[in-house]
Amino acid sequence: MGDIDDSLFHQKLRVGQALSHLAEGRYLESAKIFTSIDTQLTNQFNSVISAEDLAVYGSILGLATMNRDMLHGSVIDGPFKARLEVSNIDSGVVSLVSSLLTY
Repeated sequence: MGDIDDSLFHQKLRVGQALSHLAEGRYLESAKIFTSIDTQLTNQFNSVISAEDLAVYGSILGLATMNRDMLHGSVIDGPFKARLEVSNIDSGVVSLVSSLLTY
């Protein structure tokens, strides 16, 4: 199965932490973790959260809690962008963020 040093194991723990923060109403902390989850974690944790849910939670929480610089760095230019592209919600989130950044 998996070794405890397996990077996916650590990513699964981080997902659990993000979900815990979300349940506690600590939305910014949750957003930061969701947007930094390694893109190698796809559906290996499907019994808890799908890859698409990771993208949705990270993008919505990021939009709701992050300032412009954080949002741009974490969602638009960061590794999280690859997760959005895979889950087919990239264009909507990028359009929304771009419109927010231009006013």
